[in-house]
Amino acid sequence: MGENNPNPMGNSEQNQTPQITVKVDRWFSTKEIIFGVLILLLLAYIAVSWFRDNALTLDTRESIDSAILEHSVREIGELATLSYSYETIVVVDEQNTVDIFGIEFNVPGTARSLIITFEGRMRFGIDMDEVRITISEQDENMYNMRISLPNPTIQTHEIDMESILLLDERAGIFVSFDLEDYTHFIADRKEYVETRTSTQNLVSQARESAQRSIYIFLRNLLDEEYYYISFNWI
Repeated sequence: MGENNPNPMGNSEQNQTPQITVKVDRWFSTKEIIFGVLILLLLAYIAVSWFRDNALTLDTRESIDSAILEHSVREIGELATLSYSYETIVVVDEQNTVDIFGIEFNVPGTARSLIITFEGRMRFGIDMDEVRITISEQDENMYNMRISLPNPTIQTHEIDMESILLLDERAGIFVSFDLEDYTHFIADRKEYVETRTSTQNLVSQARESAQRSIYIFLRNLLDEEYYYISFNWI
């Protein structure tokens, strides 16, 4: 027995096959990289499309809260709706008078006249902090969204100082015009123009512009298939 297997451990070591690990570094080809990028872009597009189509479906649109929408709208701040440019003329014709026994007499040497033209620009807008949104369920497939907006107001009114043109000026012996007079006349004319715009269709145009801007803004947030949007001016 001893002679037939003098060294069993030795035979086991001799018969054992050595394990060799070969590490191969493999670089991806340009075509493979491009293909991988296209796959990632395709998956991203599918995910975004699914979210857009399903984020506001019947199962989830009820989570749209009016307070959240109001906050989103108010983030706009001040919405400029209409810009109105104009050119106007200022005509001044003054004469000092004196009352004698109930009869007015012109004071000689106190007549003065002035003609000025200038250009201005007004910008109408609405304060988005005053916007109110209410949502009510019409039926299981439609919601009513009512948006209450403040009336447009004049946000800015600027005069183009370079456009001021003095067409005529006549001063009397005892009276003349100074810079304070010019400033006063222009300020009065600005106020007149602002009052006059209330009788024109500028406010209506500003309203239409505001509704259009807000509707487009909300349309990007909502699925308009399930919402009927109406506007109310307060």
